Amino acid sequence: MDCVRIGFHLYLVNDNPDYLHWQRDEDYSTFHVLNDDEVLYSSNCSEAVISQFLENEVLAIILKKRGYFLLHASAVIVDKAAVVICGESGSGKSSLAALLALKGANVLADDLFVLEQTPEGHSSIMPISRKLRVDQSFISMNNVPLENLGPFDEYSGKRRLSILEHRSSSLCYDKIVIIELENNTNSQVSMSHLRGHQALKSVFYHCPLPSLTLNEDDKIKRSRDVLSLLSYCSVYRLNRFNLTNDILINRVNACINNY
Repeated sequence: MDCVRIGFHLYLVNDNPDYLHWQRDEDYSTFHVLNDDEVLYSSNCSEAVISQFLENEVLAIILKKRGYFLLHASAVIVDKAAVVICGESGSGKSSLAALLALKGANVLADDLFVLEQTPEGHSSIMPISRKLRVDQSFISMNNVPLENLGPFDEYSGKRRLSILEHRSSSLCYDKIVIIELENNTNSQVSMSHLRGHQALKSVFYHCPLPSLTLNEDDKIKRSRDVLSLLSYCSVYRLNRFNLTNDILINRVNACINNY
C-alpha cells in the first residue's frame, strides 16, 4: 500500500479519499468506503476500537458522500446558541463542551459536528456521538460523579461522560457560534473575532477530511459550503492558556452575546 499520513496514526491509502489505514504499533485497521452505505474493513483491533472508527472517520466519509457539511468539533447548545468548538487534537474541545454541559448545556456532538444545508440557506444540525470523552485530569479536577462515567475508551484513552445528552425536544437554536480553541503559550490575546479570510481559513481547516483527500470539485463545494455557513454564523478564536474554568466559560458567553 502507498500511504500518506493525514492524521494521528491515520493514513490515506493509494491517494484514495475513501480508503483509510490506521496503525499504532502492531494494531491496525483498514477501511474502504465503497459507497454511502457499504464499507469493507480489515482489522486486528477490538470491536470497541473498530466501532470508534465507524462512528468518526468512516462516518465522516459517508456523510460527505451524502452531501452533509462536517466539522471536526464538539458542540453544545447554550441559551439557544449552538456553540461549535473546533481545535487541534488535544486542544480541549471535549473538555470545554463537558464544562458547559456541567453548567446545563445540551450536548450535540463530540468530535464530529454535522450540518445539513439547503439551497435556500436553511440549516439543521444532526446530533450524533453525544457522549463526550474526557481524560482523568478533567474527571479529578471537576469531581465528576462515577455514575456519570462510562467505560475506558481504548481508541482515545479517555472515558465517556454521560451527562445531559441532547433530547429531541430541546434541539432549538437561533444562532451558531464557532469557537476555534487553542492553547497558545506565546499569545497574550485570549479572544478574538475572526472575519473574512481569517474566518474562512479557520473553518475550512477544521473540516475533518484534509484537503489532500479531495478532488477539485470537492474543494470548490467545500469552499462554497463554508462561505454559506459564514453568512449566518460568527467565528471566534479562544486561547485557553492560563484561563480558569470560570473565565473560560465567561469567554464563551461573551462570544455568544457578541454574535
